[in-house]
Amino acid sequence: MRKVGTDSTLEMHPSVNLDKTGSAWVLQWTAAASLVLTKLDGAGAVLASRPLTVSAGGGLIPPRAWRVAFEPSGNLVLAGTGQGAVDFGGGARVLGSARGAFVARYDANGGYVADRTFVATGRGTSPIGFAFGNGVAVDASGNVVLGGSFLGNLDLGSSLLSSCGYHPFLLKFDPTP
Repeated sequence: MRKVGTDSTLEMHPSVNLDKTGSAWVLQWTAAASLVLTKLDGAGAVLASRPLTVSAGGGLIPPRAWRVAFEPSGNLVLAGTGQGAVDFGGGARVLGSARGAFVARYDANGGYVADRTFVATGRGTSPIGFAFGNGVAVDASGNVVLGGSFLGNLDLGSSLLSSCGYHPFLLKFDPTP
């Protein structure tokens, strides 16, 4: 058994997944309100660790990664939800004043590859919208599938989904960033 982090960085809602090499990837939301992605070998030694920079100023909620999946190439894919500004490694992204969904990719050593964000806005008399990235999967061809739910208007880049209540969504991306 191995403890990851220190008492001052106690993890909340950790997620653990094994890649095809048997390494464990631990995703922690720390007491310091940031995400930390750590790769451990079979003996528990840290192979790689990367913080995901979060700007949670003004009382905004930092991102929470809900699910982790692996591409056939060994890349790691995170799906989650956040509010405010976040940098997954490729520069600052704004998830909105409510909550937005995200997908972020990292290579087998935890290096940044790409990310996509999806911002929800209000609809009708509701001034705010919400988007939750609750699940992620990768098929044998490396296509990423993001599942979640939203309220209001959800901007997908090429189209806009609208809902007066919470509704599910399912998005499929090709393997290119």
